[in-house]
Amino acid sequence: MHKWEDVYSSIIKDLSGSISQNRFKFQRYWAINKIYELYQQPKDFVVVFDFACDVDVIIEDKIHFYQIKTSGSNSFTITKLISARKDSHSILSKLSLLEKYDHVESLNIVTNLPLQDLDKRILDFESICLNDLLNESKDKINEHIVEKTSQKADLKKYFYLKSSLCIDNSYEQLLGATVLFLENKFTTSSMRPKMFLDWLIRDSENKVTYEYDIVDIKNSLYKKGISRNYFENLLSKYKETDNISIKEVEKIIKNEKIFSKQVELQRALKEVTLGGINSLRISREIENIICQFESDSSILNENIDNIRVQAYNSFDIDDTFTKEQKEVLIILALVKLKRGEL
Repeated sequence: MHKWEDVYSSIIKDLSGSISQNRFKFQRYWAINKIYELYQQPKDFVVVFDFACDVDVIIEDKIHFYQIKTSGSNSFTITKLISARKDSHSILSKLSLLEKYDHVESLNIVTNLPLQDLDKRILDFESICLNDLLNESKDKINEHIVEKTSQKADLKKYFYLKSSLCIDNSYEQLLGATVLFLENKFTTSSMRPKMFLDWLIRDSENKVTYEYDIVDIKNSLYKKGISRNYFENLLSKYKETDNISIKEVEKIIKNEKIFSKQVELQRALKEVTLGGINSLRISREIENIICQFESDSSILNENIDNIRVQAYNSFDIDDTFTKEQKEVLIILALVKLKRGEL
């Protein structure tokens, strides 16, 4: 066991938030975006959902805690960050309880809003170290934390982060980030971004809502977190789904009785999948065809050759594709339907 694992396992786990966190999509979306960022760096990492803090990030032997807060206001203020009833903790003082542990590198508040303070310049900052605030603000924060915890805070470890995600369209923004991430990883969009993101969201939701405390820290991280290796395996599985789909299409093409037609369809398959079957243009057209199959499902009662002919004759498919490319797209849509990759 690594030294940080000893420390992490000793931290009191506040799992009471797991049930209520189900409705907080922003927290999961921010964490997924963080995974994309971390994966592009060479260091090992684990992103843990709703365990010691809203999101815990372990990078090698350093622990970073993130408290996620959203609001419909125009900004957060220092007063809001330190406001608390007599017998309860504020946002900052609750976060400060984690500072005393070894290996804690940073304590972060992540919001959808800028921080408002006496120094008006910080409204434009996306990342602010609380130690860089004006002395009057730092004194106010320190006095509050000492009052609540009896310990002075090392404000060099505290950061206020304004997320680029917006509450209203955070999914759409994250989908755009997913497209960029996959293109960077695979050179082309080699897998359908929406499908990949939705799978990742479901996986993270299972981790957020896992409600049982666990003594074994390694099992804890598996149940509640996503590591570099775990994420790498996830990417491999999604890449594999495209390879399997293409192989199934090739089997269907080989059953074509006319050899010259086989050659034309095989050529069209190579043309269509040149940039990956889930490149934006191809994935949109496949989804368009799937929608038309769902609207006229009676066609699916025929054999595959008749389905292909009827769909070609009756479906609205982008005319920039050749006849054979359209037929290949129809077959790809059928394979996706069969495999449940909707």
